[in-house]
Parts: sequence; C-alpha cells; structure tokens
Amino acid sequence: MSKAYDAFNIAMQDVDEIIEIYDLVNRDHPDKQPEALKRSALIMALTVWETYVEDIFTELVSSYLLGLRGSPVYQYIDKKVHNDLKTFNTPNSQNIKKLFEPILNKDITEAWSWDNFDPKRVRETLNKYISLRGDVVHRAVCDKQSGHPVKKDDLQKCVRFLRALARTMDDGFAC
Repeated sequence: MSKAYDAFNIAMQDVDEIIEIYDLVNRDHPDKQPEALKRSALIMALTVWETYVEDIFTELVSSYLLGLRGSPVYQYIDKKVHNDLKTFNTPNSQNIKKLFEPILNKDITEAWSWDNFDPKRVRETLNKYISLRGDVVHRAVCDKQSGHPVKKDDLQKCVRFLRALARTMDDGFAC
C-alpha cells in the first residue's frame, strides 16, 4: 500500500465520524434537521479523494524519477508536476486522466473496475459525485422545505465507492 492510501484511510475516519454524529443527532433530537452534517460528510469525503489523487500522483512520479534526482530532467518534471497540481481542483475522471496520462503514458481510468463496476460506470459514478459536491459547495441551501441534496443512502454509497476506487487505484500502482 502507498503512503497516499494510508493517509486516505486515516482521513476517511473523519467522514465516518461526521456520519456517526449525524446519526446520533438524528436519533436523539428528532426536532433537529442535521442535514448540514450530510453535506459536510460528502464534501469531506470528496476532499479526501482529491487529496489521495494528488498524493498518489506525487508518490508515483517520485518513485519513477528516483534515479534522476538532481538532474535537469528531474527538475523539469518536478516543476511540471507542481504546476499541474496547482491547477488540479476538480477530481473527476477527465481531470484525473489529464493529470496522470502525460507522465504515466496511460489512461488510468481504463483500469478502474471491480465487482459490478466497469471503467465506464466508475467514471460516470465518480463524475456524478463530483458534480453533487459542486452543487453542495457552490449553492447554499436556503429552502429548508425542499428535498435535501444529499440523501443518507447516497452519502453511504459515495463513501463506499470512494474507498473501493482508492483501493483499486492503489492496487494498480503497487507503490
């Protein structure tokens, strides 16, 4: 396992805690609407995913360039990696492909599969969750009577999905 994957798992524990707190508040205070906790957990989970992608990318590039440290080639690639990461802020399938492909010379999204998820379904599902995160982050919930943007079941599916995707990526790179 990579250091990035270990950090991912540790950070996802915060997401689990937020969900536990949501359940406690929901159970013990039925008059409260702790919907903000579900939105927070979704945002946190996808932020942890984004951090994992950045960290695994950095870790991979470092391992590939190990023998080139100090050389002009290393300096050039290291500068490119840091510049690419500065502009990487939406960890959907297209942006992940654009980040990894020039350095690794392959579309890593084609290797995303497990159980009932083929690469196309994984990309579509990730993009759906990233889009939901964008909606939650960029649109304040002002109408408390309308439907909640983050359903508990969807949040749990998202968390399971991100864990499986991170595990699949990590297994594919075997850092």
